Amino acid sequence: MALIAIAGACSPSEAPRDPAPRDDVPQFVELRYRRLPIRPGRFTRIAWLPSGQIVLETDPPAPSGFDSKLLLYDESEGLKRLSLEEDPDCIGTGFAYPTPLADGRLGLAKRCSIHVPHTLGDVQVTLEAMDLRTGELLSLMSSPLGLTGTPTAGAMWGSESSWDPEVGRGIARIGVLGCETLVWLTHEGVVYATVEVEDPPFMWRLDDEFTGTGRGCRSNGRAMAPAWSPTGGTIAFFGSAHAPNTDIWDVIDDPWNLYLMDADELDPGIVLSDLHPDVGLQWSPDGRYLAFTATINEEYGLWVYSIEDEAVRGALAEDIALAAWSPDGTHIASLKFRGEGINAPADVWIIDASELMVGAE
Repeated sequence: MALIAIAGACSPSEAPRDPAPRDDVPQFVELRYRRLPIRPGRFTRIAWLPSGQIVLETDPPAPSGFDSKLLLYDESEGLKRLSLEEDPDCIGTGFAYPTPLADGRLGLAKRCSIHVPHTLGDVQVTLEAMDLRTGELLSLMSSPLGLTGTPTAGAMWGSESSWDPEVGRGIARIGVLGCETLVWLTHEGVVYATVEVEDPPFMWRLDDEFTGTGRGCRSNGRAMAPAWSPTGGTIAFFGSAHAPNTDIWDVIDDPWNLYLMDADELDPGIVLSDLHPDVGLQWSPDGRYLAFTATINEEYGLWVYSIEDEAVRGALAEDIALAAWSPDGTHIASLKFRGEGINAPADVWIIDASELMVGAE
């Protein structure tokens, strides 16, 4: 069973007499879950589609970046391999980073090895959308991902992308560890995000990494895990800033902030601070909540932030990662690892989200 911390678990006579809890102290709830009836595996990503199907990305014992397998879970059919055709124009083809799209399709990053098979060397990365009913796979963009002067290999292209409800415009993470930032995605290609972000006392622009001068990591700010709300009006992401000309390895473990940004005004503001998040930031289907796994106040677990109440609740559990909402918004799928390290197998937990949603009716 998971390690659980429950706040306020004392009797009424023992309860604290403070008039109200501090706003910056998160509330904890009991974690209620069931295991998906599949064998544990080396799962690295999870996506819960509007159809109710769950897609899992899994790595073999010696992942090379092209050998990830995608598995499809359906309650009536169980777990099976998701069949994806090789691109005849590529020496090696790989599909990774499954992402649910608002129109019901499955978003994927396709990696095409154009010189050396099964390496991270000369590759092209494109974003694709797959209709699981027909098997049709279509490109979301007319050209491979990339920007002038930015290497494709190692730059995390396609690892974190999110699209608006019409799947007409997207936002994605780009950059190596410590130098992450965000760019816009269109059907025509990648566009710089000229967005100013403040992390007092510092400020940076999301395109500084490409247009700034000075050190190798040219920006004094980082951003990752973009998530476009299902209502289309808000974009969430994690961001963190540091003093200019600081060695990135001196700040690699600095905390992050959770930002919300109006998709039209592009005015990001901090709603939570001092986080140490994992990858992944997921909106509930109604756009009222954000789920993520992170350390807050030295406590690690699954957290849900309420947009309306500006409050966060957490369920503490060791070795849990990622969050994917069910189509009806009542449950969250996460990975629960059986041990530490990249080779640890994981179970899929289906978690009751009702106690995590502040203000839910």
